[in-house]
This record gives sequence, C-alpha cells and structure tokens, in this order.
Amino acid sequence: MTDNLENGTTATQLQLRSAEAITTEERTQLQMVIARFLRHKVAVASLTVFILIVLFAFVGPLLWKYDHNIYREIPANQPPNWDHPFGTTQVGHDLMGQVMRGTQQTLKVGFVVALLSTGIGATWGAIAGYYRGRVDAVMMRIVDVIIVIPILALVLVLAGLTRGTTWWNVALIIGLFGWPSTARVVRGMVLSLREQEFVEAARAMGAGDGRIIFRHLLPNTAGVIIVDATLVIATAILVEAGLSFLGFGIQVPDTSLGLLIQTAQTAVFTRPWLFYIPGAFVIIIVLTINFIGDGLRDALDPKQQMIRR
Repeated sequence: MTDNLENGTTATQLQLRSAEAITTEERTQLQMVIARFLRHKVAVASLTVFILIVLFAFVGPLLWKYDHNIYREIPANQPPNWDHPFGTTQVGHDLMGQVMRGTQQTLKVGFVVALLSTGIGATWGAIAGYYRGRVDAVMMRIVDVIIVIPILALVLVLAGLTRGTTWWNVALIIGLFGWPSTARVVRGMVLSLREQEFVEAARAMGAGDGRIIFRHLLPNTAGVIIVDATLVIATAILVEAGLSFLGFGIQVPDTSLGLLIQTAQTAVFTRPWLFYIPGAFVIIIVLTINFIGDGLRDALDPKQQMIRR
C-alpha cells in the first residue's frame, strides 16, 4: 500500500516537473523572440509610432473637442494653428477630427482584411499542402487563377456595384481577394512539415486529418502567418486609400484617409495641409507596419531559435 502511494506521488511529481519544464521552455522561447525583436531598433521605433497612431485614431476622438462630422461656426480654410493643429477644411470641418476618424476607419479596414485574408489563405494553403495530389493541384490552380486576375480592377467593379459606402463593405471586398499569397506561403511550409515526426506521431495516436491540420501544422506556421498578416494590413490600407481616392471606397458622411486625400486633390497648391497631412498619415502607417513586419520576421526566424535541452 505504501509502495503504491509512493509510486503515485513520484509519478505526480514527475508530471508536475515535466509540465513546469514545458512552461519554462515556452516562456523562455517567447522571451527570446521578444529580445530579438527589441534588438531591431527600427522595428521598435515603428511599433511605438504605430501604437501612438492607433491611440490617436481610437482614443483621440473621445478627447478632442471637435467632432469629425459636426458643422460648427469655424472659419473655413484655416491653416494649422493652436486651436486647429491640422487646420480646417473648405466647408469648416476641423481637419484633425477628420484625420482621427479617417485613420480609424482606414485601420479598421486593414485589420479586418488581415483577419479575412490570413484566415482564408492559411486554411486553404494548409489543406492543399496536407492532402497534396489532386486536391493540392485543384486548390492551387484556383489560387493561380485568382493571382493572375487584375484584382484592383475586379475590386473596382465590385466596389462600384456595391458603392462601397461603409468601411465593412470595403474590407470585405478587399479581404475576399487578398488571400492567395498567404495560401501559397503556408502550403509550402505544410508540405515540409507534414513529413516531420510529430505529424507521424499524431497519426499513430489516432488524430484525424482536421486535428493534425489545425492543432499541429497551422500552429507551426504561426511565425510566417503573423509576418504575412502585417504585410496584408499595409497592402489593404494602400488599396483602401486607392479605392477611396477613386471614389469607390468609403463614402460621406463617413470618411477615410483616402477620401480626405481625394477631396483635397484640387487644393494641393492653395491649401496644401488638406492634402499632405492625410497623405503623410498613409505613408507613415504603411512604413511603420512594414518595419514591424521586418522585425517580426527576424525575431521569429526558426534558424535563430535556441532549443533548450
């Protein structure tokens, strides 16, 4: 009886120690990723700027005294001053309030497109890479067809039919056609990972195809997916700005950075702040996201990871 209790206690202790070791290993790997990212000074500076922009867009409207869409007795066409740091528009709107709203809507589009494109692309690529053969051939031919289609032209047609109107419509249209590149990247990784021992072990333990794909293969492509998602956000922001600039994106009474640029294109020389301030925000957001992606790519590079033994 005593021997059984001692054996049970010993087994429990070993399980606890094993769990603690796994937790320590995971925590240490996360710390190493963070440390590598922090060594990328440009990425850290870009992340800081991007966080400030997000706060400006989502918290700023709650604190700023001028609403983006409420007309007040404000002199029109004022250049930047103490009361209106970004100046005023030709109809008397405070431009800073409008840039806050425009940045908010543009970022929403980028985030939703990243979720849609990354989710669809990662799932599609993982399934194609796992099954290979005819399934892979058919699925990747569909990807090839979507890639060769001039997506911007297709998005313009769809946006024209739906008339954009809301940020959600714009995000949905862009997101449904922005996933093929993610699918190809994930497929390539899964083709390699499916031959690894941990996949064979999962099969031997009775795991089904769905469990292997979503519980074993996709988590091992997380680094690539995260980096790809940052690039998708930047691309989506540029596409949204282009659509709104052409009049097929977000429409009034709402606004976006692209729409602000579009409405101010005739005032580039007479009232340059109306054009260049929203344009500068688009450029800064895209650059910071790209630099953050570079830092994440370096930090998540599996060749640099140290495995604790």
